[in-house]
Amino acid sequence: MRIVHIRAVLSVAIFVGLWGSAGVAHADKRVALLIGNARYQNAVMLINPPNDVSGMKAALSQAGFTIIQPENDLTRQGMVQALRAFETQATTADVAVIYYSGHGMELNGVNYLLPVDARLATDRDVEDEAVTLDRVLRSIEGTSRLKLVILDACRNNPFLPRMSRSNANRAVSRGLARVEPAGTNTLIAYSAAAGTVAADGDGLNSPFTASLIKRIVEPGIDVRIMLGNVRDDVMSDTGNQQQPFVNGSLGGGVLSLMEAPASAGASPATDPLFGEAAQVWPALRGSTDVGELETFRKRYANTFFGELADKRIKELSVPATTKTAPPVVPQTASDPAA
Repeated sequence: MRIVHIRAVLSVAIFVGLWGSAGVAHADKRVALLIGNARYQNAVMLINPPNDVSGMKAALSQAGFTIIQPENDLTRQGMVQALRAFETQATTADVAVIYYSGHGMELNGVNYLLPVDARLATDRDVEDEAVTLDRVLRSIEGTSRLKLVILDACRNNPFLPRMSRSNANRAVSRGLARVEPAGTNTLIAYSAAAGTVAADGDGLNSPFTASLIKRIVEPGIDVRIMLGNVRDDVMSDTGNQQQPFVNGSLGGGVLSLMEAPASAGASPATDPLFGEAAQVWPALRGSTDVGELETFRKRYANTFFGELADKRIKELSVPATTKTAPPVVPQTASDPAA
């Protein structure tokens, strides 16, 4: 049955690859704005955001982004100015990424990112002292192929317990709401599900950002599959306690944050087989069937995914280590159990 399933997936992938790759062009200009708010003036300082920005900058640089604008500890005015400056770059870009690490909150279904000078004494202050997600999205609405906003902002919000409520009808929730972006070719990646809190982790980065840094530089992986892999990593690392989500949609074809190296064969822009392989490989990556892996490897031998299949086949060919039973120690007459 599995062979039949894989053949069906291949048939769909061939159609998607041929149809989608015809309209894909190389992203000439890729830009990113990275904001890490840690030193909150009216709340306990966060540890991870400076490390998150540093790690994301390194990953996106390796992925070939031409303009990367890192910003740390921004006031509300500083955040607005950074978004305005970035908007100029994003308007002429093919791919634009905005990454935010820091505190965020939801008020009446609207998501807000919190500057370091936020006080939020009452719920009325949120609209005046924070920056809406809509404002962030507006700064990249002119980007042509991919608008990607990544929010590692679902941490436990220290402002909520002490915030007075002027209106009992205002819903103030922890975490962020899942908001469907209105623009085309737009994805919003959240570090946790709606209304839940993301873990800071014990390392330099949060589990969400640590996985992003690792996954972004995987060559030739479609951005939707990449974010799915991040979700799997985070759920594994947090014992299924934290589940990232992605909202939005893209058209057909493969769109990678990092292009496959030249040695890995043609890119999706020039080779339909690459697009097919990118669609099929996620269903095969954990397979233990050497036969179907070999079929895949032969068909896509000149792509990066053919190399992955070859690696998987070699892993399966390594004989399992046989555990040797411990030696039996003969009992003597002096042993109590004898």
